[in-house]
Amino acid sequence: MLGSDYIQINSISYTPSNFSYALHADEDVFKSAAGTDLVNVVRLDKHVFTLSWEGIDSDLLDQIEALCKEPTVTLTYRLHDYTCRARGISPQLLNKSYKYRRSDGLWNIQITLTEL
Repeated sequence: MLGSDYIQINSISYTPSNFSYALHADEDVFKSAAGTDLVNVVRLDKHVFTLSWEGIDSDLLDQIEALCKEPTVTLTYRLHDYTCRARGISPQLLNKSYKYRRSDGLWNIQITLTEL
């Protein structure tokens, strides 16, 4: 059972609105003179995690932006630690949420964490 603290980034628990991951293959593909594929398999199980949050305040947005500026982060998911790059943050201000008093607005954000 996942529970509310099923994802940790640098030992801090986060509860995203949406979470998904995929396994990607790192391969170098070349063509031979005969037109066949010559494949050099580098790695077959590279995890790419996508996390998104809906309606977060500017404090959490600042925390997640800071994660994206670090060279690497440690993502803990299902008791496994993954060393990742956190990149691709895309914040979107919710309509008229700038009126929210305790924050600089409410945000929807998405980040991608790619395993090294």
